Amino acid sequence: MKNPQHDRAALLCPDSNWVATGDGDCYLPLPGDLFKTTAEDAEVACRDFEPTATLPEVHNYEDQLTLDQLADGLAVWLGLYRDSEYDPWFWPSSNVSYYRWATDNPDEDIFLGDCAYTKDGYWYNMDCVNSTFSVVCFTTDEALEE
Repeated sequence: MKNPQHDRAALLCPDSNWVATGDGDCYLPLPGDLFKTTAEDAEVACRDFEPTATLPEVHNYEDQLTLDQLADGLAVWLGLYRDSEYDPWFWPSSNVSYYRWATDNPDEDIFLGDCAYTKDGYWYNMDCVNSTFSVVCFTTDEALEE
């Protein structure tokens, strides 16, 4: 049986290269073996594909599972960021209410950075400018309707 929410998301995703989920999210995995970049350049690349796109937001365990499947074992940037070392973490669209930090992360003793990536279901903080990881772009049906 078809899921009408999935069909709606698929219709609203920018094009057929994007992967739609039942909750209205759209993902575009960029070829990880060919495209690794800094968090800042990843944001620019996603916006080049779709002006409403950003790096992925993970608001629950299902979002994390989806991202893990699309990442296919690669480390990928998250949209999670903070302004400085002791500031709270944010998603581009909201505050953070779900966390999936790896043990000892975010690491405040050895300051690693104000951006985050995910690998194998866990999050790690890392430098935004000098580190490179794979990219999965993200947008929502609500953002596309605006």
